[in-house]
Amino acid sequence: SGRDLSVISARTVKPLDIDILKSLNNVNVITLEENSEIGGFGSLVLKFREDAKCKYNTVVMGVKDQFVKHGNIDNQLKNNGLTVEMLISKL
Repeated sequence: SGRDLSVISARTVKPLDIDILKSLNNVNVITLEENSEIGGFGSLVLKFREDAKCKYNTVVMGVKDQFVKHGNIDNQLKNNGLTVEMLISKL
């Protein structure tokens, strides 16, 4: 897509690495997790951003707040929009 991209691996959810989050001003942030969008890592980042008045856009990608049907991992990722294609579409 011709855009610069950095990947930050969050090794822990709590405590958040606030130094990294504070350094992200004026960029787009996408959180990606195989956990619930609501109450997960992305929610913590959104709350931190709001509380700290950081200026970056944030997109949270995770498991939707709905019943998850049984299936293989590839289908689960696709059904929840957690594929490479969906990630690229958010850039």
